[in-house]
Amino acid sequence: MSSAAPIPDCFADQPPIAAEVARGVTRLFCRQDWFAMCEVPLPNGRRADLVAIDPKGHLTIVEIKVSRADLLGDGKWRDYLDYCDHFFWAVPQSLAHFTAAEHFLPDAAGLIVADKPDSQDICFVPDGDYASLVKKLRPETAAPGEIVHVSGEVLGRHEGVVHFTIGQRRGIDIGGQAQPLYVVRIEPEARRLVVGPRRALAVAAASVDGLNWLAEDQRAVHAKVRSMAPAVPVHWDGERLEFERPEYGVAPGQSAVFYDGERLLGGGTIVTTESAAIDEAEAA
Repeated sequence: MSSAAPIPDCFADQPPIAAEVARGVTRLFCRQDWFAMCEVPLPNGRRADLVAIDPKGHLTIVEIKVSRADLLGDGKWRDYLDYCDHFFWAVPQSLAHFTAAEHFLPDAAGLIVADKPDSQDICFVPDGDYASLVKKLRPETAAPGEIVHVSGEVLGRHEGVVHFTIGQRRGIDIGGQAQPLYVVRIEPEARRLVVGPRRALAVAAASVDGLNWLAEDQRAVHAKVRSMAPAVPVHWDGERLEFERPEYGVAPGQSAVFYDGERLLGGGTIVTTESAAIDEAEAA
């Protein structure tokens, strides 16, 4: 048996370097329990090179670029943003220096530098059936369960945590509350959805794993934790970022991408968060 992961059918007619990048990105996703599909058609007519879903239901679109001209000539990337929580370009190691040095990345995009894969594990989902995939691999996420307030009070029932993400307000359907409710925490093993007022979403700090760092040893930097949100000032110690002001809706599984001005420094995956104690006025 070959020591390399098989090339997915949808990359069989692509240059070998593109298949290597695709396999490298997919290996990264597999290690984080993400599951990826290749060549996914979108409602607007575009076709995404890779679409990945993480255990909490966040969607990431990855477009593969293997040459400088292809990367700089891409004018369609904004067409993908309405269909994902995060957008990345994936490039081979040979383009890593160029992407860092020429500061070409727009604010809404991140970067994955993929090397050649050495694993036989592959997580492509060829039929594009998200629901069946999640029910098969994470059956607890599709099971009904309790909606619980952060205070511990049981408020109602939900039809599966797979339908919710951190910070979501729509779909909770619990009335009679003094303040609107948001998803604060998802506990898939317990089939529990934890909700609370907006201030309960405030995050003071987060730890980051799987770091891909392209720069020097900067500490006072800016970080973007959602694809469409602006980068905010943080203190970074190499493993943990501390927000200058509390951020809302930050959750494990999201990406943290670091900048020095407009210069991309690197990024990784948020694995834990630390709540910020703030009062009602600050959260308004």
